[in-house]
Amino acid sequence: MTKQPWAPSFKFSLSLVAATFTGVSSYGAYKVGYCHETVFLPLWFCSRERTPMKSEIDREIFIDEIKTRLHDRLSVDEELHFLLGVPVTLQESDKDSFKIFIRSSEPGIKGIEVDPSWQMSLTARPFAATSGIDRLLQPFTPGQADSEDAMTDPKNSEKIPYYEAVVLGSVRLSAIKAPHVIATLDFKAVRALDHPKATPKFIAGVVTLTDKESGDILITRRLW
Repeated sequence: MTKQPWAPSFKFSLSLVAATFTGVSSYGAYKVGYCHETVFLPLWFCSRERTPMKSEIDREIFIDEIKTRLHDRLSVDEELHFLLGVPVTLQESDKDSFKIFIRSSEPGIKGIEVDPSWQMSLTARPFAATSGIDRLLQPFTPGQADSEDAMTDPKNSEKIPYYEAVVLGSVRLSAIKAPHVIATLDFKAVRALDHPKATPKFIAGVVTLTDKESGDILITRRLW
């Protein structure tokens, strides 16, 4: 049987990966058992844009925060007040939708976080290849100011670093002075995950007014 030319290289790569994982795991066990520190054990890479994990953001809490900030934003929007009158409120509807995802300037890594009591949880975090093994094993808590792993090197890149949650939403609005229309707001908002006091920022918003009886679109207006 003819030996494949790539076989030795493939076997070597597998051996290297196994040895690296064993070394990282052993070092992690030392950090937890002897130093009583919480460590992050990397398992596999994930993309720069991905579905959020529970450890990164709580979906229900995030949606409630978005609704609160959105209500505050709409309550002072003169353009919307001109179209719908005052007050304008969010109308709870089964037509509301919220698509949430995570994006970062660096690829993410999924892995297991182990605390000093040996409790384990699956989590994800951004990681810069230049950060080193010690930083790789450190737990990364979204919302903390320690955002080094989320950033690109400013000396080697002109890109603005980011690690954030993005929501693409669509909500119904209720306006007492415009009972004959269905008002729908489609918006985009982001919230930084690498700063402790970050709040959602709305970067796009379009309101569409539809006639309730005919279903015809009456107005489509960009608010911001």
